[in-house]
Amino acid sequence: MVDFLRNWFASLLARRRRAPARAVEQRWQDPIFRDVLDAAPDAMVVVDAEGRIRLVNTQAELMLGWSREELLAMHVEALVPGAFRDAHRDLRARYHTHPHVREMGYARGLRAVRADGSEVDAEIRLSPLGGGRLVVAAIRDVTEAREAELALRRSEEQLRQAQKMEVVGRMAGGIAHDFNNLLTVIQGYTEILLHQLEPDDARRPAGEEVQRAAVRAAALTRQLLAFSRRQVLQPRVVSLRVIVGDITKMLSRLIGEHIELVIDLMPETWHVKADPGQLEQIVVNLAVNARDAMPKGGTLRIATTNYATAQDTLFPEFSLAAGEWVQLTVADTGTGIDEATRQHIFEPFFTTKGPGKGTGLGLATVYGIVRQSNGHVAVTTAPGEGTTFTIWLPRTTALPAAEAPSTALVVDAAGRTILLVEDEQDVRRLARHYLEEAGYRVLEASDGVAALGVAAAHDGAIDLVVTDIVMPEMDGPDFAKGVREARPGVRVLYVSGYTEDAMVRHGLSERRIRLVEKPFTRDTLLAGVAAALAGPATDPPPPV
Repeated sequence: MVDFLRNWFASLLARRRRAPARAVEQRWQDPIFRDVLDAAPDAMVVVDAEGRIRLVNTQAELMLGWSREELLAMHVEALVPGAFRDAHRDLRARYHTHPHVREMGYARGLRAVRADGSEVDAEIRLSPLGGGRLVVAAIRDVTEAREAELALRRSEEQLRQAQKMEVVGRMAGGIAHDFNNLLTVIQGYTEILLHQLEPDDARRPAGEEVQRAAVRAAALTRQLLAFSRRQVLQPRVVSLRVIVGDITKMLSRLIGEHIELVIDLMPETWHVKADPGQLEQIVVNLAVNARDAMPKGGTLRIATTNYATAQDTLFPEFSLAAGEWVQLTVADTGTGIDEATRQHIFEPFFTTKGPGKGTGLGLATVYGIVRQSNGHVAVTTAPGEGTTFTIWLPRTTALPAAEAPSTALVVDAAGRTILLVEDEQDVRRLARHYLEEAGYRVLEASDGVAALGVAAAHDGAIDLVVTDIVMPEMDGPDFAKGVREARPGVRVLYVSGYTEDAMVRHGLSERRIRLVEKPFTRDTLLAGVAAALAGPATDPPPPV
């Protein structure tokens, strides 16, 4: 009798526990209920306490590629791995304790398996039925939304990186501009002193040391200007394959015998329009960086190839526009770089080398030259797996122009008048000394407004205007326009340490100007003056 009562009571409890589930099962046989379920935009899956799939809608079949019969024969873990991995007897506890599930039974970060083996990013909302003995899982395919979110995040990161590099570049360019004025004075007066000293003068070695230090400092400012994309380039149509091939021997000596140099140049590499000297500097800087990453030896591979893409290609740092590009690859088998370091390698003065072993400007220079040449640079690396730098430069269909033989210009300075316009007094004084020593008559002014007054007050001819580009009150291009209106045909020679926005605003970015770069020496200034006086009255055409 006791056994009978015990069995009867257990059967009664089991029937009561199954009653909610049976009520739900009876409800979903209703055609209206099934129509509503099939009309749901999400895949709907009903799961029992053991994880068996009891009911699915049409959208579940369409999204996942399984037939209704196949789904009803599956366990939920085969459909959405991890969704109910840490199952408890009470499903209400399951969806609140699962690590992926948030409040209200909302789960993200899961992946649903399709019939063809592919996966979709899924968001799942869980709702209890039948007192918690059944659970309805509403599965939404968020693959496209997640990809769009990731693309947005990448774009935001690219924007932040670009803004950071722009701010650092402006600061570096401003420092380099001011420092170039100082170096012009240091180099110039050191040059004057050395000319006044006899070869055996005991003071001459000290002067030569100052001169060498100034030259090294000028090289650093050029690197800063390269990073800030404010250096003066001389772009020409060139072959990157030829440039790399011409410096191969020099690269072999540079990296040492303990490193194998592999050169792989595509014979029909397209042409690019860039400054050939700056392209050489890119390759040399990357080779030096690779050498330092392989102190015990390794392999350095440099390759050029053509790269064409029909659609924009998204990289972590930038988006490569659809079109035709020339690709330069510099890869080493060195120590590699961790992710935290990789994010800073193009910043000026950032270096992982010891004191005295690097300025931290090599890769910053590469970055600046590439960007100023309308290209892109990316780096792929990991600790112990080497580093690969990939550079894309836009293809040009123009053909290289034949180079005319260079000849030294000789101009008679006697009777020639030059209007010198420079806002830095020390630089202006030095330039005037050089010009007057060469025999020119010099008029001077500290800015464009004052220079227009000097030009108007001068009765005689002005053969040449030598003017800085960036000045207060009135910049060089605006002044040149004004003085040419008053004196048609007057020649203009610009002097500047970098290309500023004023050049772009006045159409000077394509180097349709005569220009002497700061810091200049006596010879470079006088050569620029001679070329301007010997050339046509109009500015030269843009380079090919």
